[in-house]
Amino acid sequence: NKAAGSTRVEHDFSLDGSRLPFRIIQSFILLSDTAFLLQALFVSVWIIYLLALVVPLFRPHHVYPLESRAKLSFPWLRNGLVLLAHQRKQVFRSLCVIHIYLFIGPWFIGHLVSNAIGLKFVHGLWIGGRFLPDGIPYMHGSAQVLFFHIPVLVYLAYKLDRDTLVQRQKDTSLQPSVFTRFFVKSSVLFALLLHLKSTIDVFRAYGLFAFLCSPAKLWTFAVVVLLLCIIHRPTNHTPKLERTNR
Repeated sequence: NKAAGSTRVEHDFSLDGSRLPFRIIQSFILLSDTAFLLQALFVSVWIIYLLALVVPLFRPHHVYPLESRAKLSFPWLRNGLVLLAHQRKQVFRSLCVIHIYLFIGPWFIGHLVSNAIGLKFVHGLWIGGRFLPDGIPYMHGSAQVLFFHIPVLVYLAYKLDRDTLVQRQKDTSLQPSVFTRFFVKSSVLFALLLHLKSTIDVFRAYGLFAFLCSPAKLWTFAVVVLLLCIIHRPTNHTPKLERTNR
């Protein structure tokens, strides 16, 4: 009787130990360790991005195969990453530091609870001399790698490859398609706006101190903008290009 301040709740139970049948998705959500899944997702995307940075270091940078571009999927991406690793080492090292710091460093410092300053890591929170594991930052870290680090890296590779072809070789037939150019440019713009929003969310949730002391948010955003300015700056360095039949 709701009028008398009481409600009636019905709940299924079993007398013989049998379980109610659940669908696959429902069973997966109820029985899985969400924190472990988020951690596995973050580690996976983090390693994939790190490999995308490191692997081009082991590719030959003194040869720039033009004829073989037509045989590859996204050749501008591969060649752009090689140029980034070997020709723009300042930008390359900065990207490596940003990415490694996301895994090991505190994202920001602030008043996470009343009258207590804490540090937020991807692995959890450090407050009052105690470490509190948390799975939610893994989700935020995965989103930052997927929707910020990767679009920025792809754009930098695209820009370097395009400058090498257009300004050095004057060969417009080897440029990416119009759709690819639009997608890459719009993706990096969306990534910057999305990361800026997440940085502002830190300010709204934890205040000005945490906003200013946020290496993984505000400082990273400023460094990435600086790197984009550097990559657009004219350079007198001309990479050595050779035509090969690999």
